[in-house]
Amino acid sequence: MPWVRLDDNFAQHPKVVQAGPLGLALHVAALCYCNRYLTDGHIPLPVVRTLLDFTGLAMRLSGGDLVGSGQDADWEMVVDDIVAAGLWETVEGGWQIHDFLEFQ
Repeated sequence: MPWVRLDDNFAQHPKVVQAGPLGLALHVAALCYCNRYLTDGHIPLPVVRTLLDFTGLAMRLSGGDLVGSGQDADWEMVVDDIVAAGLWETVEGGWQIHDFLEFQ
């Protein structure tokens, strides 16, 4: 059974804080996916859409601006926050978790 290694300060890391709570959740789900399927930190575009269900999650901060008023958060908004925070890098066909092999 694969497992994910997280530092006990993970949730307070500046990049994770910048990504926000939904970014934290999606990042952990992506870490689990990458370890389960041995992708070396690569998250394919078709997969990221399936990692978490954001249906019904409205009123969140995205890039410092409040969005919502009935608009659901979606994976694209959350991925944008994760990339902006520097946790993931955009690569051909999806994303690469920054320093994945160093920490996993």
